[in-house]
Amino acid sequence: MILSSVGLISSIVFRNTPLLFAMGVAYGMSKKEKGIAVFSSVIAYLTLLISMHVHLKLMGQLVTENMAFVGQGMVLGIHTLKIEALGGIIAGLLAAKVTDRFYRLQLPLAFAFLAARSRSQSSR
Repeated sequence: MILSSVGLISSIVFRNTPLLFAMGVAYGMSKKEKGIAVFSSVIAYLTLLISMHVHLKLMGQLVTENMAFVGQGMVLGIHTLKIEALGGIIAGLLAAKVTDRFYRLQLPLAFAFLAARSRSQSSR
């Protein structure tokens, strides 16, 4: 009973390895604003998953039985291709590159609520 509970609790790490890879790669590869890069990597990974889901759906290739035999599965509640850690690495690299390139971008006034962090830091 106790061992199965510990196994179930620790399995959360192994089931979410691609997401952890995305976060770790983004943190390690970004030169500026590491926190924003990590957040961006999560968004990039989720966008990658949902994009694959939409593609499979539009092509009529979503399967409901024997998903593992065709390389599909449920990842974070999204029926998608199982690309495992490679998807996390891709999302992390992309997020680090985009964050380093655009971290100083000033948004138009209509999006000022997104820039609240930089305004509060400049007043310190």
